Amino acid sequence: MMQCEILESPSSFSAYPCYYGLSTMDEDDCGFSSIFNNTEFDDHIQYTIGDETLQLQPLIPDFQMEFLESEGSIVPSQEAYSPTQSFTSELSSSVTQQPWMIPLNLPQPNMQIENHLILPHMLEAIGEASENGHRPLAEEILRCINNKLSPLSQTVDDRLHFYMSLPAAGDQGDYLKGEALKNSEGAFRAFYEATPFGKFAHFAALSAILESMPLHCDSVHVVDSDMGIGIQWIPLIHALAQRNIKIMKLTSISMGGHQQGLYGNSTAPCISEETKRHLYEHATSCGLNLKVEEKRIEELVSEFKNFQPRGGIGMREFLAFNCMLNLPHMAKRSCRKQALEFLRLAKDLINCSGNKGIITFGDGDASQKLNSSMDFKSFFYGHLVHYHALLESIESSFPINFSEARTLMESLFVAPFVSPFSWLQTWEEMERDSCHVHGDIDIGLEGCRLSTGILMEVREMLSGNGGSYETMIEGQNGNEIVLAWKGTELVRVSAWTN
Repeated sequence: MMQCEILESPSSFSAYPCYYGLSTMDEDDCGFSSIFNNTEFDDHIQYTIGDETLQLQPLIPDFQMEFLESEGSIVPSQEAYSPTQSFTSELSSSVTQQPWMIPLNLPQPNMQIENHLILPHMLEAIGEASENGHRPLAEEILRCINNKLSPLSQTVDDRLHFYMSLPAAGDQGDYLKGEALKNSEGAFRAFYEATPFGKFAHFAALSAILESMPLHCDSVHVVDSDMGIGIQWIPLIHALAQRNIKIMKLTSISMGGHQQGLYGNSTAPCISEETKRHLYEHATSCGLNLKVEEKRIEELVSEFKNFQPRGGIGMREFLAFNCMLNLPHMAKRSCRKQALEFLRLAKDLINCSGNKGIITFGDGDASQKLNSSMDFKSFFYGHLVHYHALLESIESSFPINFSEARTLMESLFVAPFVSPFSWLQTWEEMERDSCHVHGDIDIGLEGCRLSTGILMEVREMLSGNGGSYETMIEGQNGNEIVLAWKGTELVRVSAWTN
């Protein structure tokens, strides 16, 4: 059983991660690690993530299970499909040593061709067919892969390839998604709590905001590009109260357009009344005057311009613009070009306000570390590297007896985005729009140097997640912090200030 602690609050907040309560922080404690570490608190209740919370409906349709049972050995064992013999070791090398260059070792007569021999060549064929516009051929190859593999396989490679094949699996893909969605709330709770991706990004961003805040500040205005259910702002509410700041304004931006997520294409959701209620209750409990609102970008720009002629929004108000893009725990995928436009708009609004401000950007997009000048084949395999590392890191967080719960979370937070066709579309958009900037993102503000204290506290946070996670501060002036798994970058958080 896995356990986490949720602090008591004026309302039931059990659907959210356990670091929300902060009431026992020392008043003079400027550190932020205790916000994400609840083991020091006295008044708490126990919340257990167990079989009753993560009970998973069967994720394999009856017809597929019958097929697997009738075939016997069709589901590869751990020994039958070693990651070191597939693309994993090859992809970590240079572009000149790509997996599609693996020589084909033909079997002897009457010898079965094992998956670890044939799958690399099927992947190569998928990449070539997609790039050349032969989608029906790519879909047929994906269907062949789907018939050979299972989401319950104990190898990361098999599960990654199986998830890639789901778009071509028809009813089976719909079945898996439908069954996973029945458990989506519990899956989100366990995924966020058990894995470090979201907590790392939120902790780094909030720490940068607090470190950049002027000592004498009357109020704080936070503008979030996608607030979701607001879990990242509960710690900030309590931290501001510790600093005797009485006013906080929290604005969620409706980005407009369409975003791809678990439920298909849909416009960005509004802030729910339940989310507002939880935020207000936490603010009230610590004496903070909070205002939560949702605005379109045009309304936000108009607000800033309208206040400017009267001498600014307030010379003692601190501005914080936050954007989290495609982090692993986020159920939808947003447009990278749109996120970069938000960052540049935030820079303009900070400059015109006359106030001190900061921009924080958490980036979990697989394409963010890939060079836009790559051919599609390299881009395709770069995504395989990213998602292989992501699946392997998720697997490390769950013991073998939680394999079905892990499959549920992978089906919700990984499988929908492992698609060669969506990768091809992203690559084409990057080539056409030049919206991707590798490395430092130049938005016209000075990078906000992240302190060594933030790095040390992040490493302390990761100490309970095994020894394969790495984190380091990068950027031209140390304004970026990176979370990697065995050398593969998964999340990058950047900060800029005026």
